[in-house]
Amino acid sequence: MLMSGRPKRRNRIQLLGSYLRRVPVLPGMPIALIVEATNRCNLSCIMCPREQVSAHPQDMSLELFKRIVDDAKGYVQYIDFSFRGEPLLNKNIFQMVAYVKKNGINTSLQTNGLLLGRETGKLLLDAGLDLLTVSLDASSAEIYDKIRPGGDFYRALENTQELIRLNDKNRMTIIAQMVRMAENYSELQAFKNYWKAQKKILVRIKPFSSRAGLVHNDISPL
Repeated sequence: MLMSGRPKRRNRIQLLGSYLRRVPVLPGMPIALIVEATNRCNLSCIMCPREQVSAHPQDMSLELFKRIVDDAKGYVQYIDFSFRGEPLLNKNIFQMVAYVKKNGINTSLQTNGLLLGRETGKLLLDAGLDLLTVSLDASSAEIYDKIRPGGDFYRALENTQELIRLNDKNRMTIIAQMVRMAENYSELQAFKNYWKAQKKILVRIKPFSSRAGLVHNDISPL
């Protein structure tokens, strides 16, 4: 049985009231959580801070994840599974998404698309994932290989297109994403044009972030 939405509404009202009054200490609880399903990744992208952080590779257990959701479901309205790792490397990710949805919380996930495939796409749709962002960062294999060494541009492209076909009833919002950098700035418009021509997918261009100086890159000033 899902909890009543009243505690969540009350929590949002408390947060909003504190913000409007410029109160430095908030009485409410967070309405969104980032839960790192895994810190493992199958790529070493040039703009990712995970290469600069020493951490033992590991996946979050389903048991621990469920305890987090149980503690947070009274006030959290949104859980994102993405941080430093590739969420689809955690074999329990589909059960995790389903458990969050069972508790009336919206979900999102960011992936490099290499592990999507038809079966994975179906499992994510069946689990009830609300938002999936595919980080592609290029409109050509040449630029993609510079930004995402070890990846496969055409595989990521094909997997994304397959997911769009599977999502024929628009159960999931899908976003094609590019992090804007000097390396891919020449392809920005081509990236926009290509994905906007596809149906049932949105396009997001994100500015590069150094993550508090962890990542250094020659950013385009635009």
